[in-house]
Amino acid sequence: MRFEEAFPAMREGKTIKSKKAQYGIRFKYETFGCVDDDDRWMISRVDENGKDVYYADITAEDLLAEDYEILD
Repeated sequence: MRFEEAFPAMREGKTIKSKKAQYGIRFKYETFGCVDDDDRWMISRVDENGKDVYYADITAEDLLAEDYEILD
């Protein structure tokens, strides 16, 4: 499925992954320990075990991929 079709599942907290990508992506609420209420939702790259690997933006490669699957 295309990114546009998989994105609603991502908004519901699920991990989506393009078959071409090394990592899945999901939203994660991150506090960063800030005292100024600068908490935010981040896009987390997730390995095959569901562990957060790093935070990143959604890239053009993500948007153009047409082979997404919903992992969880």
